[in-house]
Amino acid sequence: MFRVHDGLGGPGSPRATDPWAELTAWLWRAGAAPRPTDRPEDAFALLPLARRALRVPDWDGLGADLARTLLDTAARAAAEDTTDADTVRDLTDLCSRAAALPGLDVQPLAAALLRRRLRTAGPPGVDAVLSAAVDLPLDPGTRRAVRAEYGPPPEDDLRSLLLTPPGPSWGRPLRTLLGTGPAEDPVVDDAVSALARALARPEDRRTCADTVALLDGLGDRAFTRRVVDRLARGAGETRLQALRALARSPHADWLSGHLDGAPLAVRLAVSAGRLGRGAYGLSGVDLWTELVHAHLDGEISDTATVRMLWTLVWPGRDGGPTPREQGRVTEVCPPGLIAEAGLADRLTFWLRNPQHLDRPYIAFAREAARAPGRLPEADLAVAQLVCLAHDFAAGREPLADTLRRCPTLKARAGRLGTVLDDAVDYWLAHGMARSDPEELRRTGALHRVATGRMALIRHYGDAVREAQAHGGALDPAALRDPRRVASLFLVWTDAVDGAKGGWRQLSGELLLDVLGAVLPQLDERALGEVATLLAGRGGERGVQAWNKWRQGMR
Repeated sequence: MFRVHDGLGGPGSPRATDPWAELTAWLWRAGAAPRPTDRPEDAFALLPLARRALRVPDWDGLGADLARTLLDTAARAAAEDTTDADTVRDLTDLCSRAAALPGLDVQPLAAALLRRRLRTAGPPGVDAVLSAAVDLPLDPGTRRAVRAEYGPPPEDDLRSLLLTPPGPSWGRPLRTLLGTGPAEDPVVDDAVSALARALARPEDRRTCADTVALLDGLGDRAFTRRVVDRLARGAGETRLQALRALARSPHADWLSGHLDGAPLAVRLAVSAGRLGRGAYGLSGVDLWTELVHAHLDGEISDTATVRMLWTLVWPGRDGGPTPREQGRVTEVCPPGLIAEAGLADRLTFWLRNPQHLDRPYIAFAREAARAPGRLPEADLAVAQLVCLAHDFAAGREPLADTLRRCPTLKARAGRLGTVLDDAVDYWLAHGMARSDPEELRRTGALHRVATGRMALIRHYGDAVREAQAHGGALDPAALRDPRRVASLFLVWTDAVDGAKGGWRQLSGELLLDVLGAVLPQLDERALGEVATLLAGRGGERGVQAWNKWRQGMR
């Protein structure tokens, strides 16, 4: 480039660096040539050209060295008190434009513009000016450095205040840091924790009230959200109980105003406090169910939420539903989650004393049976007995294993509720009725029925008649098998020591109703085979008893 300001040199002359000349040439090429009105007293001053550069939309061809010179000139002008307001506005625009270009350090210019504003505002307005200086591309280091020129930085003030309970004095440094500092300033994070701790102690009414007033005065919902989130962090039992207490304190309405996007623990605590308020508020399983419907679409899906809700509804180390309520807990919570959450021992009354043997109860017993160490031994035995007897009735447990395990589990379980006690007899009776007659004979299973309670004898009679009517081992077609007939005859006529009168009566009825009904379908060959089997299994006495019974049927 030729030297355009003095006309010297010419083609082949050495390149001479002159910022004014280079900037003028760049402006000419960019279509923003300087005008006479831009010229100050110094015809070669750079500042008017720098302001003229704002008219150029694309600064790509400016060059890094010339851009730095332009920024240095602007910074010196910003530091001069004589610079007029219009020029300061242009310098602010220039600073923003330059900040968008890579490799340029605009911090000296930004700092000079900020100091100019601070000089105008005076010491009382320092923090307000810093908060409002969002149009300047200041990095955190520059902000802190300039702020330090006007007294202790707000983080130092706040750090010392953290040693005292939250109060109005926290407002000024917090407001400044929230407006000017980085989002994750460590001292601000310490303040968040301190404020959350204060809210977690609503019994300290003064401090809690001052904390709420401070947050309201700051008017920064994002910061308040951080405090509320921190309040729920961990959601351990102590923190949940604190949330519950806050939700029932005079500040419940304030907390309710900050629920949008709040953690589930906070929303549940607020709802629990609201629903449980007053003499007629919800409690216990009614509160549990309502919270699940209101916040979880009617069913809990994870163990963390089970524990959270449990603590809010039934606080305390051993808190849990009353005996009358226990059966309703699983209406909105899968039994497996209760067991996984380690809370199966809070429902042991229901385990022993169910009023209905429905699907949720059986599911809970299964989960409890898989949780050794989480239940007392006796209650674990109850759960295992329920699973064994229920599965035996359904054909999922073999007869021999059931006969072996059942007495031990009954002894360990101890006394059962009336409904469950009867259900165990019902399941065992139905399991025996569907078992193969030969296996019944071989294991002596019906000895336990013959010497058992009348309820067991009655259930067995009903189960046999049901099996006869609905197919299976006692279906009339199946009983055409001589092997089955022989086995049933032996088990129903076997003399059992200690047999109850009810058994003797029932066994006679079963011979008549079941075997009597199949006799006409057996031909002489089949009848002879029955006699042969009886001779091999029961000896001559068995054959004589068979012949005598057949004669009585004629």
